[in-house]
Amino acid sequence: MNFRFQCWVQKHASGRVTLTPLALPRLAVHADSLEKATEELTLALDDQLSRVHPRRVPEFIAAQGGTAHPVQFPGIPVWGAEENTTAPLHLTTVVAPTHQSFIGLHAPRLGTQLWFQGRSLPENATERLSEQLEKLSDTRRLALRPDGPESLLELEVRVTPPPLSSLTRVCYTS
Repeated sequence: MNFRFQCWVQKHASGRVTLTPLALPRLAVHADSLEKATEELTLALDDQLSRVHPRRVPEFIAAQGGTAHPVQFPGIPVWGAEENTTAPLHLTTVVAPTHQSFIGLHAPRLGTQLWFQGRSLPENATERLSEQLEKLSDTRRLALRPDGPESLLELEVRVTPPPLSSLTRVCYTS
């Protein structure tokens, strides 16, 4: 079987790369280069898929076709000698079809995914995403600043999960 994973690529100022499958953020890898990160993630996904119980295979199937969608909103507090202001926070989000007639807005750095009914984002999507920032401390908001370029990558893994029949008991009758 071929499994496709849409991944978020973040290149850091240090030159290292973080590669995160959007549907499985717990499997994110960090490496010296995109090639090494891709290799590590492919091995991790292959290992997971070849060991997973057949009934859990659907957890690894995710919607494809997401596109990068940059958003900007006031989110970084700046304290000044005269007055305090708010600097813009830039986030790269992913807009992708989700389930049936819904569209998703995924903000990987923020760890948030919002679903909206319809085939396009509503006008208040950015406002709804900014509501997530109100709950965060100033330190956490500063940590959300981009460290380097971000992009999307589609990764395909070819693996054969174990068949359900391999997990059933064999009954011998005489």
